[in-house]
Amino acid sequence: MKSFFPIVASFVTLFATTPVKAGTILPNLYAKTFCELRSIGIDDESARRTAIQQSMISGDSWTMIRRTDGTLVQSDIVLAVNATFQRCPEYIK
Repeated sequence: MKSFFPIVASFVTLFATTPVKAGTILPNLYAKTFCELRSIGIDDESARRTAIQQSMISGDSWTMIRRTDGTLVQSDIVLAVNATFQRCPEYIK
C-alpha cells in the first residue's frame, strides 16, 4: 500500500496556491468531487482545485497533525487525502 504522506505534501502545496477563503475541507465531499472529475478525464491539478473549491466550508474545525518529517498539516487535509485514497486509489500518483 502506498503511503499517502507524499500525496499530502502535494495537496498542501496545491491548497496553498489555490485562491479560496480560509475554512475547512469536507473530506468525503472532496473525495467524491475529485474522483468523479478524474473519472471523466479531468487532469489531476484541475480536479484538485475544483474539489477544494466545492468542498470548502467556512470555519476552522480542524487540528494540526505532526507528520513523520516534523512538519504540521491540517487534519482536514489528511482526512481528505485518506478519503480520496480509499475512494479512488487508481487516481493517486
